[in-house]
Amino acid sequence: MAYQPIVNIDRLDVFAYEALVRSHNNKEDARGVLDLCAATSSYAFDLACRSHALRLAIELDIQQSDAKLCLNLNPTAATQDASHLGLTCTEAIASGMALDRLIMELAEEEEIKGPLSHCV
Repeated sequence: MAYQPIVNIDRLDVFAYEALVRSHNNKEDARGVLDLCAATSSYAFDLACRSHALRLAIELDIQQSDAKLCLNLNPTAATQDASHLGLTCTEAIASGMALDRLIMELAEEEEIKGPLSHCV
């Protein structure tokens, strides 16, 4: 994971950190890593990335700052019950990250093909 700061240029401070998937050797960006993931395990991989990003953010003490944490979601996975969005929220609360500091962001790589009503 890499944590890219999102800066509020009016206040000149970090508004949020976006958790980004990276390879262990930092030679591959998210696309290179995601291309290695089989389509049949995309939901599990999506959940694993969110869980890992959250755990690492806690280890880095991001929750001790005023910054929010942005977690990317696979749009197709987000429309499925298998996405376990509730589990991500439960993990956040259990680790000390308040839900109002968590931003779930739909990644841009896919078209949203179904309703997100079950996510609310």
